Amino acid sequence: LLTETEQLYANTAGFAAQWIDATELHQLERRISPRATGGLCLDGNAAVSSRRFTQSLLQAAGRSVTLRIGTVATVKTGDRRVSEVVLASGEQLYCQTLVIAAGPWSRMVGDWLGLQIPIEPLKGEILRARLDPPLRCDFTAEPITLFHRRDGLVWIGGTEEHRGFDLRPSRSVRQWLLQGAV
Repeated sequence: LLTETEQLYANTAGFAAQWIDATELHQLERRISPRATGGLCLDGNAAVSSRRFTQSLLQAAGRSVTLRIGTVATVKTGDRRVSEVVLASGEQLYCQTLVIAAGPWSRMVGDWLGLQIPIEPLKGEILRARLDPPLRCDFTAEPITLFHRRDGLVWIGGTEEHRGFDLRPSRSVRQWLLQGAV
C-alpha cells in the first residue's frame, strides 16, 4: 500500500516518492544522524530562480512587451477598471489590463483599488553553507530543511514568522537553524 504522500507523487508525471529505511538513508548521506530511522526519498523536485524566470518571460514575450523598472506610486481607475499605473518617477503607464503579481506587497495594491487582498509577508531566514563534499539531494527533518544547490551551497531553512517586512537577521534563529542542521 502506498502512503498518501507516495500516491500524490506517483500520480504526478515526473515525480516519484519512496520510503527508505535507515540503512538506505545512511548510504545516501553518511552525515545523517545515526538516530534517523528512515526517510521519504523524493525525486523530481526543482527550484526556480525568480530572476532567470522573469528574464525568460520577457524574452518569450518578444518585441510586444516593454520592460519598465520602477516603484509603483499608485494606480488610477476609471469606469471600474484600472486605466493607469503611476511610477514614483512620475512616469504614467496606460493600460487596459493589470496583472497584480506583487507577492506580499499585493495587499498595498489592493488598498489602492479598494480591494481586500488577503496576503501578508512571512519572514523566513535561510543560512547558506558550503559542505565538502556537497549534498547530493535535499533533506528535511521537520521543521529544518537542507536544500542542495548546483553551486555547491546548502541552504538551511525552516522558519516562518508573522513579522511583516522585518529584514533583520536574528542570532537566535541562526543558532536554531545551525543546531537543527547538525
